[in-house]
Amino acid sequence: MYACHPFQDSPCHRGRSSANRLDLSGWEAYIAVQSLGHSGARMPLFERHPPLNLKIEMEADMSPSNRVAVVGLFFAAALATANLGCGGSSTPPPPPISISLNNTTATLFETTSLPFTATLVNDVSAKGVIWTASCSASACGSVSPSATQSGIPTTYTAPGPPASDLTVTLKATAVADPSKFASAIITVPALSVSVSPLRPRCRLPVPSRSVEA
Repeated sequence: MYACHPFQDSPCHRGRSSANRLDLSGWEAYIAVQSLGHSGARMPLFERHPPLNLKIEMEADMSPSNRVAVVGLFFAAALATANLGCGGSSTPPPPPISISLNNTTATLFETTSLPFTATLVNDVSAKGVIWTASCSASACGSVSPSATQSGIPTTYTAPGPPASDLTVTLKATAVADPSKFASAIITVPALSVSVSPLRPRCRLPVPSRSVEA
């Protein structure tokens, strides 16, 4: 790169051939500085005498390959400026998934069953939900099937008689977004047996008496 301005007929241009008047590396630096708006960049030497306008007057004896390179650099600079100014285009995220259950509370006796249905909104991938049952005991009952689509019911079956009242949380979790779920609280009461003693009623036989005359 030399210090002369590429468009200025200065003394430093005199004595040079026309083929040497345009230095492509200097053009690259010039375009980079123009694209950055001179913000904090060190200007090349020929930028000390900027042109009065941005029109490029190509030399008639410039090689075809240099012409193509310069035009390509200007298109790249224009595209970069447009992208930096507009911030580019981005696809908005899909709306969040929401889940609702047809039953949120229920009371079931041991080994009895009840259907539950999850309805999903914005489940664009149609992956449905996964059902899980949790409680403080070792046996919390069963869910079948364990995965359903939106609007398709599953069946929960309570466990055998618990030692005390059991609270089971039935949870439906979205497959597409595990952070979205809905829950139902199921109470399984303990089996209670009460025995009331009965007082037996007994009639004792009365002995017979015989009278002798």
